[in-house]
Amino acid sequence: MQPKISSALDPNSRDALGLAWSKFFHANDIAGRKADCPYFRVAVKITQQLGPAPIPTAKEIDGKYLEANYDEATSFLQKFKQDWKNFGVTLMCDSWTGPTGMSLINFMVYCNTRMFFLNTIDASGQTQNSDFIYREIDKVVEEIGHEHIVQIVTDNGSNYKKACKTLIEEPKYSHIVWQPCAAHTVNIMLKDIAKFPEVDVIVKSAKTICRFLHKHNNLHDNMKKNIGGELIRPNATRFGTVFMFLESYHLKKDKFREWMVSTDWKECQWRYEPGYVFAEECLSSNVWWNTLEWVLGSLRPLYKAMRYADTQKQCTLSGFKKSMMLAIQGMEAHLGPTSRLYLSFMCKVGKRIEAMEEDTFMVAAAVLDPYTHYKLNLCNHTDYATSLTDAIAKILDPKSALSAIDDVSKFRECQGRFGTRLAEEVAARMEPTQWWFQFGGDVPALQKCAMRICSQCVSSSGCERNWSAFALVHTKQRNRLLYDKLHKLVSVCYNLKIRAEED
Repeated sequence: MQPKISSALDPNSRDALGLAWSKFFHANDIAGRKADCPYFRVAVKITQQLGPAPIPTAKEIDGKYLEANYDEATSFLQKFKQDWKNFGVTLMCDSWTGPTGMSLINFMVYCNTRMFFLNTIDASGQTQNSDFIYREIDKVVEEIGHEHIVQIVTDNGSNYKKACKTLIEEPKYSHIVWQPCAAHTVNIMLKDIAKFPEVDVIVKSAKTICRFLHKHNNLHDNMKKNIGGELIRPNATRFGTVFMFLESYHLKKDKFREWMVSTDWKECQWRYEPGYVFAEECLSSNVWWNTLEWVLGSLRPLYKAMRYADTQKQCTLSGFKKSMMLAIQGMEAHLGPTSRLYLSFMCKVGKRIEAMEEDTFMVAAAVLDPYTHYKLNLCNHTDYATSLTDAIAKILDPKSALSAIDDVSKFRECQGRFGTRLAEEVAARMEPTQWWFQFGGDVPALQKCAMRICSQCVSSSGCERNWSAFALVHTKQRNRLLYDKLHKLVSVCYNLKIRAEED
């Protein structure tokens, strides 16, 4: 039934509809921005078109309609699989323990900038050692098809590392590599640098000031009024938040200094406390602020690399290598190439980079990236060329590998389509996989290898973000959900979100 024009244009009808829906949102603690969800708007439009129709019950929504959405997500996976043959996939996995002690391992698949929540394993009551994780990963690899998997990405936990190393040592999985999560690795780099005395003294002093300002409600409220906002609090396990924490000070620098000389601060009732004296000494000191800016300059290059690695879709192997090269250049420019601190920082960072690049496709992806190719032509460097040769031998069958290695010279010397002006101009604007699809037709074997390597992600951040979906579904009020229903609810929730973002 189509709505009448008079009722559709009547402002009272619009207000009545808005008021009714707002009551539902407000009564159930649903944020108003959720009304912009495309699924909500489609549901309202269908309701308007149908007119008087039976309203679905809670039992139906969590029953037959949940099953229908789960089946739809499964059918979407079949369409998703069409790209696996050309681009290959990255398998990501991570563990989570819920509020009731239910322990789960979830698996996600990444292919050509698209992700899909694949499966969860109920690990409750299991010892999650390397043997158990190895068996579960092996099952998922066989379910996906090992010929489609290019790499497995997990965090740097010893149990996951050992399990994946054991898996890829098997002959039938010799083409698969284990890639440590880049976001987690850069986070550890920031942790290592934060331990240096030159950085640690500023971080500790900033935390001391923050604790004092948050200790008293009235003082905290005065701070927000005087600096025009709030300080970002650091996370104990996310060392990238230390940069955000210090930057929140820096952004409010002028406001802090104005507050320090104001009557409101001078007549503060806590002016005799040690925290007050310490905060005033630091926030009024040019030396403290200059040191803070120096620390931010030291951390900013790595923080940018971590932010890139932490993106859910665009964190490709080739792109991350570029971001790390830029990070090292930024640190060198800020600290000085021969300074003691730069050499000390690079001692920590270099070891982590070597661990990420060892027996992985990261260096080969950088060589095959068209942007870095025209800028640096890494094929001419012996170490990079060797890494590319090893990657080709690993990912292709012997016959195709020989053909691809023969084609490397055409790519290195920019022959054929690689030498055209158009290929060089669009290299900076196109995704590497798209570029290889457009310009790699003369070298089909190398093209296949490049598309499978350059399209892989370098971080398991998408897998970790999925735990927020588990936390939303498996709450204190719904903590008696059985594993099967929990799995379906999370699968539908996460995959619908991914599809909405793509649309």
